[in-house]
Amino acid sequence: MERLDFRERVAKLLAYTADKAPQTAGMLRALEADLAKETGWFGRLAAAWKGRAFGPSYEAPLLLLAALHREALAGRAPALAKTFPSCGGTEKGAGPAALAFLDKASASFFEALAGESLQTNEPARSAAWLLPACAAFLTRNLPFHLVELGTSAGLVLVGDYLPRSTKLALAGGDDAEEPPRWRDSPYPVLSRHGLDRRPRRVSKPEDVLWLKGCVWPHDLERLGRLEKAAALFAALEKEPSGPRLREASFAEMPAWIQANLKPHPEEGLLVLNAQAADFLSAAEYEALKDGLGAALKSWGERGLWIELELPRGSDGEHELRAHRWIGPRFESRLLGRADSHAKTLRVEPGWDFLRPLGPVTGPRITREEPPKQLQPGLYRFPGGNS
Repeated sequence: MERLDFRERVAKLLAYTADKAPQTAGMLRALEADLAKETGWFGRLAAAWKGRAFGPSYEAPLLLLAALHREALAGRAPALAKTFPSCGGTEKGAGPAALAFLDKASASFFEALAGESLQTNEPARSAAWLLPACAAFLTRNLPFHLVELGTSAGLVLVGDYLPRSTKLALAGGDDAEEPPRWRDSPYPVLSRHGLDRRPRRVSKPEDVLWLKGCVWPHDLERLGRLEKAAALFAALEKEPSGPRLREASFAEMPAWIQANLKPHPEEGLLVLNAQAADFLSAAEYEALKDGLGAALKSWGERGLWIELELPRGSDGEHELRAHRWIGPRFESRLLGRADSHAKTLRVEPGWDFLRPLGPVTGPRITREEPPKQLQPGLYRFPGGNS
């Protein structure tokens, strides 16, 4: 990556963060000014990223900022930590502190950035599957399998065990439909699988440190939500029906689904990606779309692919989209629009797209006891599934 190219990316991200994240904007402002001249730290960064291709404009600058935040959280950048609320800091001057750290950073700091990637670690994005599951499966008492693509640490997989933090709003004028109601108890999920090229593990301190580093240092609410979700995931992972993380590239994910999740007339399948496909090229995304279409075809109306992503090539609002087979065609609908962390979801018309096409023939779900936190597997279904 060339210095001026990186500077342009920094400037674009600065324009976005200027009124949203004070410490982040302060660092970006200092980086932009320093990149106007020859600077030693960028040469070391460019060497670490030699041959690497970046996707969206925000990717490379956010990777550097995440690495700086990680160093502060780990106690390896004390001057920077004094400016970060996430580290208990209250001082100003994040920009100069970041430059001072970079000027003296060890070789290992830059080497670690060579293969790092941003993380889809926002548990609130679970709204992207919770509402569609209500409309498509819970209306017919149909248990389902859940698969997240580009899962990072899998925190979105346990969103039904977390407090609902997403606010719902109607959009589309008089034609807007009331969104499905949240289910208060854990959902009847038969299996939870997170697929990622390099899954992060909440059992590994270094992975948790990187997950936290990818959160802006001022956003204590989001950090708290991440910590709560990580604790829940760690507890649920010990259960037989708990979440499981698997290694797979996006190119391999459709084949993994076909090989490991066989269609059953009394089960559904919900595949999700949230702020993950944005890192794919246009060709890679089209290959994913074709592959998922093939993987979902045998599931018929009981197969659903949900996306919470930026429109390709756009920096606007995230779109909540659903894809499924309707007769002979693999069709798509816009369900809503959201901010990047899904704090607010504006529901669009068109949720009837998710409703069963034929008679509701799914099994009756019965709950034998009130749901208990950290206890999955409370549901019993005909045929021995529980």
